[in-house]
Amino acid sequence: MLHGLGVGAYDYLIKPISRAVLLARVGVMLRIRRSGERAREVSLIDPFTGLFSRTYVVHRVEEEMRRSKRHDVPLVVAILDLDNLKSCNDTFGHQFGDEVLKRVSTVLRKSVRACDAVGRYGGEEFLIVQPESTEQEAVAAVEQLRSRVAEERFYGEACELRVTFSAGIAAWDRHASAESLLRCAERALEAAKRAGPHQTVCHSQLTAGSAVTEIPNGAT
Repeated sequence: MLHGLGVGAYDYLIKPISRAVLLARVGVMLRIRRSGERAREVSLIDPFTGLFSRTYVVHRVEEEMRRSKRHDVPLVVAILDLDNLKSCNDTFGHQFGDEVLKRVSTVLRKSVRACDAVGRYGGEEFLIVQPESTEQEAVAAVEQLRSRVAEERFYGEACELRVTFSAGIAAWDRHASAESLLRCAERALEAAKRAGPHQTVCHSQLTAGSAVTEIPNGAT
């Protein structure tokens, strides 16, 4: 008995076993299992947006780095940040901002590839893990997302508004840690936001001293 509990058993039964006791014990074990599955699900999902949580999507970066190295395929991460959401909150209220976050999250979730992982990285930031993608392919994918987000219409005080985002993209060089790769994407995002709303910057452009990728400005 003690040995069984010591190696991982949750409970034990002593013969003879009544049917009622057996069913009761099975019911307890099922409830424990469901509780554990629910706790795991909560830790994986951001409850507000329905996207992956920050913890899980960062873990996916580490997983995809190992897979990328094993199969010799490229890997890119992109961080998106909604433009001017704070000013929208100040003007139209936080309920408006909440609707923007949730609807944009739905667009992102439905628009990425099945192999991609998209999660909420911060308050209004999203992290997209794009395995088997080059930097150029990641830029094209981000621009498709930009177009789909721009199709959404929001209304505040009789005004029709469109939402845009800035994006920072970083390709993994097979040597950087997950933390370093994410920092590269964050620096690219900072450069995009300094260039103005509705911009995309790749980290390789910063290291090469190139100009940012120009995207026509949209209304926010």
